[in-house]
Amino acid sequence: MPAPAGKLRGTLGEVAIITKAGIPLDTDFNAPQDGMLVLDTSVPVTLWARSTTWRPIASGAIYTEATANVASAALTEDTADVVLTASSSIVCDGISAIEITFWAFSVRPDATTAARSVNFYLYEDGASIGRVGLAATAALGSDNKPTMIRRRFVPTAGTHTYSIRTAVNAGTALISAGPAGHAADDPMFLSIKRAA
Repeated sequence: MPAPAGKLRGTLGEVAIITKAGIPLDTDFNAPQDGMLVLDTSVPVTLWARSTTWRPIASGAIYTEATANVASAALTEDTADVVLTASSSIVCDGISAIEITFWAFSVRPDATTAARSVNFYLYEDGASIGRVGLAATAALGSDNKPTMIRRRFVPTAGTHTYSIRTAVNAGTALISAGPAGHAADDPMFLSIKRAA
């Protein structure tokens, strides 16, 4: 049965891997144990689907982490501070959805007065494509919040780079991260993958 557009064929007969030379490899794969196809994703891999011609679905999963705190004092969406940028770009076909996840051990809006907030924005290729999160304090004092943001959408066709950025209503916010391990904060991370 031919593979539907935008899907990988389960029999492995219509799966291709982009080679280092940039040429799709059209061949039969020997199925590992339990009939699973295993790819080395230590470097970005572009998956291809075949309807009538080979076309890229999206590049392989991207995972980026950071271990240093980020202080944010930007006041507008257009000038938001970079918190974390994906370590590589992702190739999209304009049809398949991707899922972006950001996680931080702690987000603390400015603590010097009440009603301080920090907004999170998802940036694509250096421009905001929307607010994706908010942390706010109702009263004076520190208010540390672990934060996870997830967005699923279909990007336009092409190669895109994503980042999470922040802006505050006043003061300075702190997005915390660490090296993990005993008595240390976990790193913040940004994960991008093709949505199921």
